[in-house]
This record gives sequence, C-alpha cells and structure tokens, in this order.
Amino acid sequence: MLDVLTIGDVSLDTFLMLDEGEVEINGKLLTLAFGAKIPVKQVAYSMGGNAANVAVGLSRLGFRAGIVTALGADGLAEHLRADLAKDGVSLKYARRQAGSQSNHSTVLSSKGERSIFIHHEPRQYLWPAKIEPSSWVYLTSMAEGAENLFPAILHYIDKSGAKLALAPGTFQLRLPLPKLRGLLKQTEVLFLNLDEAERLAAKVHSIPKLSPATKRLKHAKLLAQLKALGPSAVIVTDGQNGAWAVSDGVWFRLTLNKKRPDKESTGAGDAFATGVLAGLLRGQALPEALNWGIEEAASVVQQIGAEAGLLTEYQLKERLNHHQPICKIRTEVFK
Repeated sequence: MLDVLTIGDVSLDTFLMLDEGEVEINGKLLTLAFGAKIPVKQVAYSMGGNAANVAVGLSRLGFRAGIVTALGADGLAEHLRADLAKDGVSLKYARRQAGSQSNHSTVLSSKGERSIFIHHEPRQYLWPAKIEPSSWVYLTSMAEGAENLFPAILHYIDKSGAKLALAPGTFQLRLPLPKLRGLLKQTEVLFLNLDEAERLAAKVHSIPKLSPATKRLKHAKLLAQLKALGPSAVIVTDGQNGAWAVSDGVWFRLTLNKKRPDKESTGAGDAFATGVLAGLLRGQALPEALNWGIEEAASVVQQIGAEAGLLTEYQLKERLNHHQPICKIRTEVFK
C-alpha cells in the first residue's frame, strides 16, 4: 500500500538565471529587449512537474510514494525515470507514450522570482488497469485532455478510501466549473496560490454569507467561495506574504516572522504541499502541518530548482525542533 499517489505530468526544467542589469522588473512585468542577445549568468537543469516534485519530496521524508504519469518516448524520458527512481518513487504506473517527446519548462529567474514558459506535449491519458490502494492522492497539473481521467480517479478514491489533495494546474483551471465540481466535492485539501485561487473563485457567482467579524479578514470572501465548492480544507499561498487557510470553521493566517531573499522560487508551492501532506500523514493537526509546509518551502527557495532543497525526515525534524519558527499562525473562527 502507498502513502501517497501523485497524478500529473513530469518535465525537464531549464533555469536561466538572468543578470539583473539586463532586465527591467516593474511589479509583475518583466521586460526584455526583444531581438537582443541577453547574457545569462547561470544555467541549471532539474526534473520538474508538480506531481514529480511532491512524489520526490514525500519519498525523501520516508513515505511510500508512487506516480501516475505519461512520459515521452525519447531519451530524456529515461533520465526523468532514473531521477524518480533514485529518490525511491514507485514507477509502476509511469508509462511511456510512443511517438511523443518529453515535457519542457524554461524558467526565467531574477531577484528570487521567476516566470515559467511551459510546454506540455499532447498526451493520451490512461488510468492503470490495476492500481494499489493509497492513503492519499495528490492530483495536479496535466495537459489538456486530463479531465477524461477524472471519473476513474473519483472511482479509485471511492473504492480505496483515499483522501484527495487537489492542486489544479493551468489547464485544469481553464475548465468550466461543472467539470471540476466532482473533484472539488471529494477534496480533502485544496492547494492554490493567490492567483490560482482568484481564477477559480471567478467561476463562482454566489458569495457565501459572512459575519461582520469575518468580513474584515483579508481574503475571507475568497476562502469562503472556495470552501463552498466542497473541499474540507482550503489553503491559499502568497509567496513571502504568507498563506491563508480555512478548515472546520477555523480561519488560519500564516505570517512570516522574518522575510529573507529567495535564491530561486520554483517549486515553493510543491514543497509547501509536500510538508503539509507529510504532517497530515504523521497525524498532525492542520496548524502544525502548515508549519511543516513552511519549513519545506523555505528550504527549497534557497536552491535552484524544485527538488534540490527538498528535505529528508531528519533534516525536517532538525529544522522544526531547533529553528526559530519561520511563521506565526493566527486562528479565528470562520463563521
């Protein structure tokens, strides 16, 4: 039996660390001179893909992790398989699709932030004929057409009793809300960054009634809209601004005690989800699990790539036991 089964695409990530003097950053706009040759101060490569990152992260923490994915039929796919196997991720449900190439992402990184150019190869997504039980399922980014797997995933969850963690990717968030409702109603934990949360909430036209006390809480309406879609818990991250969560009528606000520059932020959300799921798998209550997620994310953003900073169980415990807490968690009743 698995502890977690991740479902999603795997890719090769190429990181271009930009010279700050060669680019202009204005708010969320990154400006490059089109047609120019732009110097890059460092190039790095790493396996990526949300499902791969979380599977590797949980495996390093001592959990039995497997992945359902469709890989390309090129030589790069062999390297990606080897990277997953090296970290102990089960490849029993990772198949290669004849005639297809591997997925690629190119990451432009400057001042700790990044923009990602994503290429998903067309995939024929197939659910394995036989699949072992798992305590958790982590469903995340896949290319167009992955929605065809949703009925099989829901059947598997119903049959196996697995809990669903959902972190929808770009293509899933483009789907009309009726296509997502079945998943959302079965979701135990919904992971989104603030931009993704706003995009999903924009599909919801009704606004749940909030008490006067709750209305003053930042993003309370957003969390309430998402919670009304069915998840037991909703977690929304916002980089160094911390995170917000709601579960069982309690609202959580995570504020970083001390902000520090990130080296490279790719994979921070995956690392956060890894830590939260690890805490829940170890029987921690949500507030403590959120702290585990913060520690994982804080480690990853000090390295280049989504996996270099992922912690072992020993390293995570050391950080939790001996570091000053990275964040403080405020709780208020969400009614």
